[in-house]
Amino acid sequence: MAVAIAISGGGYRAANLALGVLLGLEKIKGQGLKGNLLQEVDYFSTVSAGGLAVGFYLTKLHNYLQSKRNPPFSLQKAVDSMFWLEKEKANPLRVDLMDYLYTSNKQGLTIERILNDTLLYTPEGGLAEKDIFISQKSARAVQLPYWVTNSTIYQNAAIFPFTPDVLATYRVRGFYHRQQDYIFRGSLTNPDYAFSMPVSVGLMASMSVPFAVPSTTLISEACGKECYLT
Repeated sequence: MAVAIAISGGGYRAANLALGVLLGLEKIKGQGLKGNLLQEVDYFSTVSAGGLAVGFYLTKLHNYLQSKRNPPFSLQKAVDSMFWLEKEKANPLRVDLMDYLYTSNKQGLTIERILNDTLLYTPEGGLAEKDIFISQKSARAVQLPYWVTNSTIYQNAAIFPFTPDVLATYRVRGFYHRQQDYIFRGSLTNPDYAFSMPVSVGLMASMSVPFAVPSTTLISEACGKECYLT
């Protein structure tokens, strides 16, 4: 039986509430569990700021597993070690995004980079889809729970789960935020391009708010036009 958790949005308060829920699950231990209830979760599905909590958890877990340390991973210890926790006890998942929302015409790119370089930071350069989803051709073992950040296609209000298979279905070859001179293009001949997509792009798209946080634009070969995610 697979265990799945869905987390909705609602700004930083929702992110910190979700983090509290994850910490609570980690404290639940019992007979038949691998260690604690949080370790039993196989799938996460998030919208908007709910993804901040899951992104923090999975990034810390990924970095811990890559370091090959022996003691079991502890989300509580990861939270306690955050350098801004003492200053922002009531808001441990604060990422300084708001300063950029109304001051920069490159705000979309800036926000995505902040997410990639802080909340989703890994020694490899930021959490990528390949760190969460395993290609069928790969011999790598699954290490992290699957995580789907959900957004909406602006043109038709269709749900867009940000996963490699959906990106491949739309034949996405790049993206940009607000300004077209910041297009990031992938190789059309590389079938694994979708797995190299930064998770921060999906989280940024899921967190967009019309007229406040810019939408993310995917360049799709399948629809022959750009798809705006919000």
